[in-house]
Amino acid sequence: MGGVVSVLICLFCRSGCQASVVASALAFQPPEPFYQIEYDEASKNYKMYLSPDIPIVNTEGISMEVHLLDTSKKTKIPLFAFKYPNAKYTMIYSHGNATDIGAMYTMFVVLCKTLQINVVGYDYTGYGASMMFETKPTEKQTYIDIERVYHWCKEFGLVTDAKSQVILYGQSVGSGPSCFLASKPKKFPIAGLCLHSPILSGLRVITENRLLACFDIFPNISRIKKVDCPVFIIHGENDKEVDFEHGIKLQQAVPDYFKCDPWWVPDREHNDVLQGNEHEYIQQMSKFLVSVGMGKGVMIHSNENDSIKCNSKLSNESAKQTSMTSDSSTS
Repeated sequence: MGGVVSVLICLFCRSGCQASVVASALAFQPPEPFYQIEYDEASKNYKMYLSPDIPIVNTEGISMEVHLLDTSKKTKIPLFAFKYPNAKYTMIYSHGNATDIGAMYTMFVVLCKTLQINVVGYDYTGYGASMMFETKPTEKQTYIDIERVYHWCKEFGLVTDAKSQVILYGQSVGSGPSCFLASKPKKFPIAGLCLHSPILSGLRVITENRLLACFDIFPNISRIKKVDCPVFIIHGENDKEVDFEHGIKLQQAVPDYFKCDPWWVPDREHNDVLQGNEHEYIQQMSKFLVSVGMGKGVMIHSNENDSIKCNSKLSNESAKQTSMTSDSSTS
């Protein structure tokens, strides 16, 4: 514990005593972009070029558009919109820390085609193609970014009734902006919230010491109590970056009426939750869409065994911990 405190204090002093700078330095580690975009004068549209490392997948039956949005703080954020014909739902996907929408491209296509929904993936300010503008990611800016994407979905015509059509999907650090938006249902009504390897808060990933609360970001544990839509939580039981306990405590904090059966994934860590579980993942997401359609949590299986399992995990300080797809970082 002393090591964590010492490091934070050192960073705090070096930052000019700006807690937000320290928090951002710990939370955000954008990778080199996995894609590029450029504006095509002939078509008046943006074109996207993926890194050779990203596998090409079949996009037959769906369409994709690339946009560069201006935010209220004069930053620019890239956006990929995958559209399924006559889709009922539109998913806004907030990705994890050490990835971008280029690396998530295959995931977006799979979700769009298999669930028959629109999928809108975006990069936070300072991630992906927005790095060319030399901007930096911050907690507050991610809130501005997701608000801009939410409004764009309505402006662009993907969404006509957000309360029945918008699903937020937050993975790892992406659970922060997703919970932020979901906690303001009067201003930003949504139909559902999916949290994939989520965090209780940024600081709680590395310490429970609340004396350092000034450094904390993304207070999901308090915001999740304010949602008024079905909530589905996915977490690997062996997560060594964001402890399984984060998923458990968030599940417990969800209002009872909106709780869906969580998916606790055995023998999986932070970045491999879906590996070998692709079919089960789609089944779980399809079940979640049933809850979204009903406007309430659907507990299809008895939670008695889950409660026993959760309690044993919480009482064991050396509990297993897991990893998640497409995000090799903690928050």
